[in-house]
Amino acid sequence: MMLIEYLSPLIYCGAMVAMDILPIFFFNLSAGLLEELADRINAIDATFHFTTATEKSNEMMSFDDMKRQHDASIHNELKKCIEIHLRIRKLIANSQNIFSTMICVQAVISSIILCTTAYSISMVHNRIAHFICSVCIFLIIFISR
Repeated sequence: MMLIEYLSPLIYCGAMVAMDILPIFFFNLSAGLLEELADRINAIDATFHFTTATEKSNEMMSFDDMKRQHDASIHNELKKCIEIHLRIRKLIANSQNIFSTMICVQAVISSIILCTTAYSISMVHNRIAHFICSVCIFLIIFISR
C-alpha cells in the first residue's frame, strides 16, 4: 500500500505536466511548420531570380520553351506550398478544438482551487502558519504558470 501512496503523486504530477506541455508542443510545431513554409516560398522567389538570369545565357532552348518550363516548375512548387499550408491550417484548427476546452477547464479548476485555498488560509488564526501557507500557494501559482 505504501508504494501506491508514493507513486500516485508522481503519476499525477506527470499527467499534469503532460497536459500543460502538450498544447505548447503542438503550437510550437505549427509555428515551425509555418517557418519552413515561408522558407520554401522564399526559395521559389530565389529560384525565379536565378533562372531569369540563366535564361539569358542559355542559347539552346528557345526563350518560350524555357519560360514555359520555368512557369510550370514555379506553378508546381506553389501548388505544393498551398497544400502544405492547408495541412498546417488543419493541424492548427484541430489543436485549437482539442485543447481549448482542456485549457478552459484547467483555468476554471485552478481558479476554484485558488479561491478555496485562500478562504481556508484566511480561517487560520496563527500568523506564522498563515504566512507560510500564503507563500506556498503563491509559489505554486507562479511555478505552474
